[in-house]
Amino acid sequence: MIVVVVIALVIGLWPVHADVYGDASYSCGSGFIHSTHAWNVDSTALEFKRNPDDTGTSLPASACPDKVDSRRDLALLLMAFSLAIGLIAQLLLDRPREPNFASTFFANRRRGSARAPAPVRRAPSEESSLP
Repeated sequence: MIVVVVIALVIGLWPVHADVYGDASYSCGSGFIHSTHAWNVDSTALEFKRNPDDTGTSLPASACPDKVDSRRDLALLLMAFSLAIGLIAQLLLDRPREPNFASTFFANRRRGSARAPAPVRRAPSEESSLP
């Protein structure tokens, strides 16, 4: 279960790249950490920098959300399934345990009635011993 959660975190934090106008390997961020503001700013900057031999297919504001959201959704889906399967396995496979001496001893000790505090012996004062 922990391994699947770690794999989901790696998938969610792995950087996503898109082929946009003016930059063939534009970094969109990752599934969990990205900035839509940066996509909008870069889209306005790259909007008029199209070259005839450019391989880009779109601007960052339109290409990145789909790639980033699909990566994030996959990571969250993996985490949810692994946690659900782990919880179900824990509930179904957990066998009742035989109580051992230590567990019954401490359980009975906690259930026992509250005792009054033991009296504190005080040393006799010197004044009371005088006639």
